[in-house]
Amino acid sequence: MADRRLRVGRDGLLRLVRRTGEAAVPSARSAAPWNKGRIVGQKRPLLLKHVWSIRVRLEMADNKRDLALFNMAIDCKLRGRILVRLTVNDVYAAGRVKERASVTQGKTRKPVRFEITETTRLLLDRWINDPEMIGCEYLWPTRLHISRHRLCCTNRLKGRVPLFTDRLILRPLSWVCRAR
Repeated sequence: MADRRLRVGRDGLLRLVRRTGEAAVPSARSAAPWNKGRIVGQKRPLLLKHVWSIRVRLEMADNKRDLALFNMAIDCKLRGRILVRLTVNDVYAAGRVKERASVTQGKTRKPVRFEITETTRLLLDRWINDPEMIGCEYLWPTRLHISRHRLCCTNRLKGRVPLFTDRLILRPLSWVCRAR
């Protein structure tokens, strides 16, 4: 008959161990690691041809929001959480999109100035003047129409780029969008 005892494992956690004859065997099945089969560590940046093919496909689909979001993410190189917290007032003043904008980083509390390119300004102007954006405080509001003033979260942002790359038949685990 097997003898059961509690033992401290290498990770410092208590484990229920069954003693059968010569070797101790853990009785509970260990779960598979969350990163099994995934590429761990730093990943390659998107190539220029991939960036342009994503832009072209979004233009062809006439997807104003995603195209403006993608261009803004590539051009300004802000962290994802800063990008989704941009308000309309951060980039839009006096009836037009600003050439340069400044936001305060949440992580370092330092102001970051970035330039908005001409094509991104045109796309932002189209997006801000879209009827869907009337009365919105944030530049990228949530698509759930529960509250027009809720901002898009970074998890939703993470979900956008894999959708773009899946359409291009890229391996989604082998790239990353660079941020400062």
